[in-house]
Formats: sequence, structure tokens, C-alpha cells
Amino acid sequence: SGGFDACVVACGAAVGSIAELSDTSCSLPLSNQGGHVVELVPKPGSCASPWDEQSPGILGSPYVAPLGARRLLVGATKEYGAGVSDARRAGLVHGWGMDAAAKKAAHALVADASVTYPPLKGMDVDAVRYGVRANPPRTPAGSLPLVGRIEGIGGDGDWDGDGDGDGDGDGDGSAGRRSWWFVGGLGARGLVYHAMLGAIVAEAVMRGDPSGIPAELRFDPRVVST
Repeated sequence: SGGFDACVVACGAAVGSIAELSDTSCSLPLSNQGGHVVELVPKPGSCASPWDEQSPGILGSPYVAPLGARRLLVGATKEYGAGVSDARRAGLVHGWGMDAAAKKAAHALVADASVTYPPLKGMDVDAVRYGVRANPPRTPAGSLPLVGRIEGIGGDGDWDGDGDGDGDGDGDGSAGRRSWWFVGGLGARGLVYHAMLGAIVAEAVMRGDPSGIPAELRFDPRVVST
């Protein structure tokens, strides 16, 4: 296979599935938090949805977000202590295969959302989904994403085993460690940060220089060779 100019690791809560970033020598300051959401639809035979399609969503705990004229998303539970294996099974939780946690979460979400908007009691749960977010540490500036260059891959040794010592897998001996980058810890604000972080990382990669990354976001994971 061919080489590459840069590798950006952006695996969210599943980043621990990458061996080099899961070792105790490379401690990522992230905490994984699992959670369920439910999709509600009108009961069979209902002529109208109890939710006006022109109505805005409700921001709260839980939140209610319209997914069209006859479908609502309600979320999310907060389930701490999730691991990498949980992140890798994220997605739709199928009907009769729902585990106890999913059933409990669906019941709690509908009950809590119905307190905020009672007509939701008249809707059925059509789907339950599970996901895991990687939360960043709390700092005086807030809980901010982590962006930086991965140190210790390339330049410092032959991490990729191709014999050239640059870590990019193409055997040409160029590129060096600045070809490896990390973005993570977006928490619940991925849709808020993604475009901004993409632009920041792209510029850093093209320049081969992380100095343009805001200091509040800067975090350079260190991979220690053994």
C-alpha cells in the first residue's frame, strides 16, 4: 500500500482501541460517558402527532429534538464508566434484543420528557440508540476539546516497522513525527466544534507546525516506545 502525508487520529471514545494510544505510558485525559436516546413516533392509527412540526426543540435534561413531522428524538441518559468496547458497540439497540439498561433508559427518558411536555405520553418508542462520548477534563477555561501532535511516533524511531525511521509506512525516510495528530474530547459538543477544529488541524498539518493551535486546546499525546 502507499504512504501518506499525515494521519489524524479522531476516533472519539474508541480512541483507546488504538494500541499505541491505549498503553499506560500514553495517558489520554478523557472520561468515557455512555448514554441512550429514544425516537418517539405517534401511536398506530393516530391521525396527528402530538408535536407540532413547526415547534422548536426543547433544550434541557432531557432534551427533545424534532426529526421531522412525526418523529422526535429524546435524550440522553448519562451512564458513567463506559469503556472502549462500549464505544465500539454504539448504534441502534434492536427491539426485542434490548438489554435491561436500554429498557430502563427508554422508560426514564419518556417519563422525564413527559413531565416537560405531557402529550409525549401519547407517543410510542420506535427506536433506542446507544452511544459513548469522550469527555475532556475540566479546566479553568471550561471543558474544551484536545488538539495536538502525537509525539513519539516517527522521528524518534521506526514505529511502523518499515525500516526508514519516519513512522509513515512508506519507507522513504521523510515526514517525521509531525505527520501524526490527535483530535478528541469533544464531549457533547461535536456539532459545535467540528468545523472549527477541522480547520485548525488542517492548517497545522499543512504547515507541519502546531503552534497555531490555541493554547487552551493544545494537548500533545506522548507515545513511549518499549
